[in-house]
Amino acid sequence: MPTVAPAFPAFAGGFAYTPEWGAAAVVVPWLVFEWYGDREVLEERYAAMKGFVDYVERTATDLVPIPGLGDWYDYGHGKPVGPSQFTPTELSAMATFRRCTAIVAEAARLLGRFQEAQHYRELGTRITDAFNRRWFNGTDEYRNAGSPQCANSMALVTGMVPPGREKAVLERVLEDLRTRRFQQTAGDIGHWYLIQALAQYGRSDVLYAITSRTNLGSYGFIVNNGWTSMPEAWDADTGASMNHCMLGHIQEWFLGWIAGIRPDPAAPGFARFVIAPEPVGDLTWARGSYDSVRGRIESAWERNEARFRLRLKVPPNTRATVLLPTSEVGSARESGRELTEAPGVSRVREKAGRVMLEVAAGEYDFVVGLQH
Repeated sequence: MPTVAPAFPAFAGGFAYTPEWGAAAVVVPWLVFEWYGDREVLEERYAAMKGFVDYVERTATDLVPIPGLGDWYDYGHGKPVGPSQFTPTELSAMATFRRCTAIVAEAARLLGRFQEAQHYRELGTRITDAFNRRWFNGTDEYRNAGSPQCANSMALVTGMVPPGREKAVLERVLEDLRTRRFQQTAGDIGHWYLIQALAQYGRSDVLYAITSRTNLGSYGFIVNNGWTSMPEAWDADTGASMNHCMLGHIQEWFLGWIAGIRPDPAAPGFARFVIAPEPVGDLTWARGSYDSVRGRIESAWERNEARFRLRLKVPPNTRATVLLPTSEVGSARESGRELTEAPGVSRVREKAGRVMLEVAAGEYDFVVGLQH
């Protein structure tokens, strides 16, 4: 799988083949299945997905793939932009190998190829063991050249951090961010993993601190300087591409955690989905919608010092798991009714400091009192 496609020029080195870019052959069909529920895509692309993982394994040395550009255009090292500086290219290639192997194992299971599923699960275990032997310090950090943001985040998101070490590995990322006054260092590849690691581990407050910055090397700097497209470089260097989607990863956080609309992996195609907004920073409201294959999903919230209000639209023939930002079930109401009395609302409980419930198709108006 070429790094650049169509590959009209005669590219060489990492521009000809980079595992992190070639991984699109595996990741894209899986995302289509997850968001649209289109099993046919997996059936049609399974051979290519499997073929990519087999190629990486076949050409790897001790399960370390042939590296390429790595975390392209990482930032904050003071060196010329381009191939990764903070993160070893072999590390990001190996983490990508692990991610793709896990996807192929699950695709094989869904397609009834159980022996192949078992093979790729076992391969994934071997990659994880080799990855930690090679890169992990055994405590809290994966090898890097000055910033652990990409390396640690890749290990967290791919599930390779040894059990019990996740909190420490995440804390090293937070420590590095605090030291840099919330300047992200991850580039094209690593920034997605940084966002996912922080969001999945409940630190959208840190993502807000990163994203609300306006100085050099931030989204705010790009906006405030009048750019109407995403540049290739964090410092908006006009010597690089001025129209790339590479740093657009933040859109996923806007939809999935600020508006709170994200898929439920157990129910591809939004037959069931999650609504879990994160009212972080000084945000007082947010609205978001997604036109799923089953209909439009809408989430709109607002808050003041006393209360948080969430209005939802759940399309026909779907269900949603909703998480409200309170641990007190009794403080929540739906259209003025207690949750246990509200039509369409079921399975109300407290989980991890939030009220979790399920709702059937319909429109809802939740209000919770905010604790101080």
